[in-house]
Amino acid sequence: MNITTKTVHEVSYSDLEELIKQTYGQEFSVPADQEIGNDSSINYDNMTKGNDYDREAVMDFAATGQHEYILAEILQDLVEQDLIPEGNYLISICW
Repeated sequence: MNITTKTVHEVSYSDLEELIKQTYGQEFSVPADQEIGNDSSINYDNMTKGNDYDREAVMDFAATGQHEYILAEILQDLVEQDLIPEGNYLISICW
């Protein structure tokens, strides 16, 4: 049996929403953006500097607050700005 051990950064969706609001000046709902319910989680692997992502979509969100399925791009942008560490993320949804 092959076993791989990973370091994962676990963050509450509400803490992430607060960081997004502070960084981009816009309200953001992780559950709404990802269309996900209570008592669930979302995984994002390999959030490292230099990954391709839609920076223009993130800037449009910052300017207008409009978005659709943009959480991965926001996480990538936060990594690029050194606001969160590189790595794998587990976003916990629980209210």
